[in-house]
Amino acid sequence: MRKRILVLLSLTALLTMMVASCSVDDPTSPTTTAPTGTGRFAKFGSLGNSLTAGYMDGAMMVVGQSNSMPSFIARQIGLDASISADADFIQPYIASPGIGSTVTAGGFIYGTLFWDGAGIAVLDSTFVTDVTSKLLMAEVPTPYENVGVPGATSTDATTATTAANSTPLGNSFFNMILRNAVGDPPGVPFMGNTTQAHQMIARGVLL
Repeated sequence: MRKRILVLLSLTALLTMMVASCSVDDPTSPTTTAPTGTGRFAKFGSLGNSLTAGYMDGAMMVVGQSNSMPSFIARQIGLDASISADADFIQPYIASPGIGSTVTAGGFIYGTLFWDGAGIAVLDSTFVTDVTSKLLMAEVPTPYENVGVPGATSTDATTATTAANSTPLGNSFFNMILRNAVGDPPGVPFMGNTTQAHQMIARGVLL
C-alpha cells in the first residue's frame, strides 16, 4: 500500500512539472533579453548560401541582410550587428538598390525586384564598375562575421574562393563577399584566396 502511495505521489509530481513546463507564453508580447555573465557569446560567425546571406527579392541589400537569420541570432546573444565597421557582427552590407544576379547587355546589374501591380519590376540597376560604391563594408580589413554567399553549395564552403572556382562557375557574389579576386570589385582589400571556412577560422569562430 505504501509503495502504491509513493508511486502515485511521484506521478503527481511529474505531471505537475510537465504542466508547468508546457505553459503558453503570450505570443503578442515577445521579449528579448541580452545574456549576461560568463555564458555570454564573445564570437559568432556564419557561412552558407542565400538563406545565411540575407538574399531577398532577387538581390543582396541592407534590408534583407539586416533581417538575415545570422543577424537575428547575433542580436539575440547580445552582439552589436549594426551597420558599422566597429560592430561585433559585421556583414557585407550592400546599399540600395542592391546587387542582383542578372547582368544586362549594357553592363548593368539589376537590383531588388518588386511587384508593381502588373508584374515583377526592377527597383533600379547599378553599372558593373560602380559596384564598389554600393559595398558599405568593403574596406573592413578582416573577414566578415557573415560570409554567406547566395548560390553557394556545401562544397563551395571549403573550396571556392572567387567566381572563377565557384559551383557553378561565375558566381560574382564570391568576389564581393570573400574579397579574394584582386581588382574585382575595384579597391576592395585582398583576403588571400581564402574560402568561407578559412575566413571563419581566421575570425576564431571555427577551430
